[in-house]
Amino acid sequence: MSINTNQQDWWDIFTHMSVEKLKQKHSSEIEMYPSSFSNQFFIQVKGTKFVQLEFEHGIGNELVKQVVQWSRDREKVESRQIISSSDSDVVQLKHLLLGRARQFIDFCASDKSIEPESTIAQLGISDVVLDPWPKKSFAAPVYYHIWGWLQLELGKKGERQMPITLKRERQLSEYCRINNLLIKKKEYDSQLNVRYLVKEKNNEG
Repeated sequence: MSINTNQQDWWDIFTHMSVEKLKQKHSSEIEMYPSSFSNQFFIQVKGTKFVQLEFEHGIGNELVKQVVQWSRDREKVESRQIISSSDSDVVQLKHLLLGRARQFIDFCASDKSIEPESTIAQLGISDVVLDPWPKKSFAAPVYYHIWGWLQLELGKKGERQMPITLKRERQLSEYCRINNLLIKKKEYDSQLNVRYLVKEKNNEG
């Protein structure tokens, strides 16, 4: 069936209005923050607060030594059964690696790291990465705040972000699609939050 000129005009207007309404809806739910990268900015779902810790040491051998000490301290504990996210070894590792576990493991595997410390650090981390994540509905979210965050940062096979985080990712992805934004990086914290580093596609160089 052919569409006459008036129908085409109406459809163009309708499509334009629909896109504009979608943009308005998603813009009301998304917040933007500046970044240190030229022409790039962060976006996250409104009402979420991305947890950014200040670290004593950057990624390097001093941090390797700290993780080694964490591992040795953990070995001294009679019972290593985790009860809550407030346990000392959980809190300590979060304050060493939260949000940068992958970078740390990559450094340990590089020729810049010291041995045998880097191997000891990696073995200590692997001990909690291999710990099974309980799948019962009441236990899974609790475990996320214990070792789940680390397992996700390191891409443990078979594990995925919690449902609320996946929902927020869908919001951010749709916002990027509608506003023609290129996703440069995705970042997660241990509080179920996610943020995207993005830039306008026509600024891609």
